[in-house]
Amino acid sequence: MSAVQFTLSQRGKRKVVFEGYSYVFDRATDAKELWRCEERGRCKARLHTVGDSVVRKVGSQCHELSAARAEAAVVVTRVKRRAEETMEMTAQVINQCTISLSQAAQGALPTLGALKQMVRRRRNKLGTPLAAPTSLETLIIPEEFMKYAPHHGEIVSFLLADSGPSPQRILIFDSQRKLAILRESRTWYVDGTFQSTPPLFCLIYVILAEAMEDVHPVLYALLPDKSRSTYDRLFDMVKKIVPEANPRSISCDFEMAAFNAMRTAFPGVRLHGSLLFGTEHEATFMYLGFIHQVQK
Repeated sequence: MSAVQFTLSQRGKRKVVFEGYSYVFDRATDAKELWRCEERGRCKARLHTVGDSVVRKVGSQCHELSAARAEAAVVVTRVKRRAEETMEMTAQVINQCTISLSQAAQGALPTLGALKQMVRRRRNKLGTPLAAPTSLETLIIPEEFMKYAPHHGEIVSFLLADSGPSPQRILIFDSQRKLAILRESRTWYVDGTFQSTPPLFCLIYVILAEAMEDVHPVLYALLPDKSRSTYDRLFDMVKKIVPEANPRSISCDFEMAAFNAMRTAFPGVRLHGSLLFGTEHEATFMYLGFIHQVQK
């Protein structure tokens, strides 16, 4: 008889597909493996296999064939295996496994988000490192990396904004709890550093706000370059995160692109040119301190 296709259930249990029907593992003998129809509540069909070959079929299905579901199950298994065996980006793993999928089977697949999560969980379980992105367009940030736990039982989002896949991508980090400081403060300090900038990005940009007789780092942004358009987009994103933000004074280094972007974003703000940190090292240490806090 024909060979079967091996798949995995959502819980990682072995299944086979034969003639369009799915069977789940029942038991094994010294000579063969026995499988029962996945619709076990209403179907008594059974398979006996040796290796990937069917040596006996017992009974026949009493329900309609779901070829689309069977095809989708095979694809899900391929996705899981490809996630284990390659270092491809998550989107590439899914695309390669679904490229020739029928339209009916596409409707039977889990959602794209569920497939992505499946790849990440599979790799996390095996300790497989994520594939290094080659561009800001292909950079995918897993959901578990968008949050951290400052205290036991508390989960905080710290990726506050992502401009989306493009060569001019901007990411903004910190916790929602600090946004109240930015909302109320009328005095800001901003500066950037090239040191410790992650690959693919050009600059770490730090926004600090004065409150309660102290100065607090409240936002960290990863920028692709130092152009005027990038700074315009950065401060537009900041205003979307904190619409009530209304600084009266901003101190920053002597960079006209940033100066002009701040004037556009916050009309009437007083700008003060200064060597804010004295050296880039201080801005770098502030950023690394934040990362250390997230990783704890």
